[in-house]
Amino acid sequence: GNHTQNNSEQSVVEQMLQSLLQPKNEVPGDDSFEEESQATSPKSNFRFTNNISKWKLYSLYFLVGMVILFPYISIIALFAIQSNNGSDETTYNSYTTINQNLNVTSSFPMSTFSPYVASKNVVSLSSQGTIQRGAGTSIYRNIGNVSTTCPSYLSMIAVQNDTYLISYANEVDESSTIQAVKIYHNNDGRVVTEKTLANTILPYFFYQTVSLSQSTGLFVAITQDFSGTTETAFVIAGMIISDDSKDSYLLSDVPVQYASVYSVNPHITRLSDSSFAISYYSNTSSELLTRYGTVDSSTLDVSLSKSYRYATDYNYSVYSSIVGLTDSSYLLLYFDSFVSVNNTQAGGSGALTVILATIHADSHSISFSNRSSLASSRLTFSFTATRLDNFTAVVAYADENTNYGITSQLVRLIQEDINGQYTTSIVFGSSLSLSTGQALAYIAPNGVTDLDLLTTSESGDFVVLFSDVSNQGTITLVSAKLTASGQLIRTSPNFLLAPPTYPLGSLYSWLALAGGSQSPQSPLTAQAAVLTAQTSSDCSVLADTTLSLMEVMPLPLGLASTSSSSTASSASLNAVNVAVGGTVSVNPSNTPLSPGKTYYATTSGGLVTGENSYYGREECAETSLTTSSYSSYYVYNADMDILVSLTSKVGVALTDSTLFLSTI
Repeated sequence: GNHTQNNSEQSVVEQMLQSLLQPKNEVPGDDSFEEESQATSPKSNFRFTNNISKWKLYSLYFLVGMVILFPYISIIALFAIQSNNGSDETTYNSYTTINQNLNVTSSFPMSTFSPYVASKNVVSLSSQGTIQRGAGTSIYRNIGNVSTTCPSYLSMIAVQNDTYLISYANEVDESSTIQAVKIYHNNDGRVVTEKTLANTILPYFFYQTVSLSQSTGLFVAITQDFSGTTETAFVIAGMIISDDSKDSYLLSDVPVQYASVYSVNPHITRLSDSSFAISYYSNTSSELLTRYGTVDSSTLDVSLSKSYRYATDYNYSVYSSIVGLTDSSYLLLYFDSFVSVNNTQAGGSGALTVILATIHADSHSISFSNRSSLASSRLTFSFTATRLDNFTAVVAYADENTNYGITSQLVRLIQEDINGQYTTSIVFGSSLSLSTGQALAYIAPNGVTDLDLLTTSESGDFVVLFSDVSNQGTITLVSAKLTASGQLIRTSPNFLLAPPTYPLGSLYSWLALAGGSQSPQSPLTAQAAVLTAQTSSDCSVLADTTLSLMEVMPLPLGLASTSSSSTASSASLNAVNVAVGGTVSVNPSNTPLSPGKTYYATTSGGLVTGENSYYGREECAETSLTTSSYSSYYVYNADMDILVSLTSKVGVALTDSTLFLSTI
């Protein structure tokens, strides 16, 4: 009776729940179990069963309540997490979210040294963990109207803020021409050139120019004496004075003579902001000589030491170069190409030989180390060298062992403790073959190829520029670097900067490289201005001159989804959200994307279209530069006249406005 009364007092829901909770009254195989139990103790059985039912009922109440409250608890928890992340953002700790556009977005602090970042700009991550506009490797071609008439011994140096001084010799009247240009990115991210110093004719035959101080614009030029009667072998100091609108220059009033008539093959290198060293051939003594000098930046007066012999050259067969390491030491490099056949000179080759020169300021003298030769090398034609650090240089030369291909060779100074005394030895380290075909050669009598080498950063990056004979004289640029393990490795494909020469040998090719004027905090990993000129041997055709700019930055991180502050001073006060994965909506330059095509980053933060080969080889379409497609290592965009390495990949277009990010 009590059991019936209890059920009647329960709600309908309780009855339904209890009907589910109460055990079945039937036990398989024993029909008498329930009746026997109730007959024995009906009241006790009711209490036991009812207590179990209530316990299970309360458990279900709790579970149902949790289901109802769970969304509210989740919202509160997410709000607390998001609030915590918001406070982290002000201290520039990165956080990651997945938004409704199916992309992964992270927040990073903005670099104070990077230009303004707009939404949808490609960005990269600096070594300080900050965001900077631009990524990858780009070469901007034909960036300005730089004209040369009939140049010889082309030279270019960086002075002050993105200003470059160009100089070249005019063999017809033994004069020289100088001009200055400024290279910079405009507000649209395009690289432009502005001539800041008109062509100026000087009564000297400039052979090479070096920058002593980019901050003050101080430079030194060395001339070559081609006259058999007039002594014109001079060292001349100068200074570029820049302002917002134009450049002007000053030259020393009295050039200092370093040698007598017909002294050829001069080279000059920087030692410090006010000192330099030179190497040259003396016609009077048939020797290779060297001197060091200083420049007074206030008066531009030049002082030279006396000359010191470091090699003989009785047959006009020694080719040389010079590399400054510190303010008191530099390397003298040469090889003797003389090969005697029946006591006559046969065009030959020789081993790379290096001597360390040390300046002793107290005695105003120069001492030399023992010469070291790389016996396995067979240098021929011209070669060049550049400094990597205080103890290291790299040499680029045409190697007879590889059919006149281009080889880069590491040269290092090693300090040893021998019986308590420190001595310095010259060792030859890693070598890197940049071309195994006939890349460099003199083409007599109507043409010549050229070679140049430049260090582009303090971390061991360098570039080599040469006109490739095996590729119809096409002017080629390749970058490499010295790794922490002491190895030279290639870091780029062979970039083709100018069309082939037809017929081969009909033109002279003159090349020049200049490093960018940049601070250590620059967003650029490396920068080099490239100047090329091709002209006929008789100067009957004006030179085809091209100025290009190569920039290297870290690999792409993603696309900015927010914009940075418009001023550099306040850029550090805000962070930039960057989409690093997934899909993003993008419409570069108001131009629809091409579905299926790969897109690459430029160092100005833009996008360059590749081809329909995301899962295969990347081949660039035929262009006006060559008669066949480029290699699979970079793309050429004719509209922007830009070369972009494939390591600059950002992603592939899925629709005309959707880009799938795939930077690795």
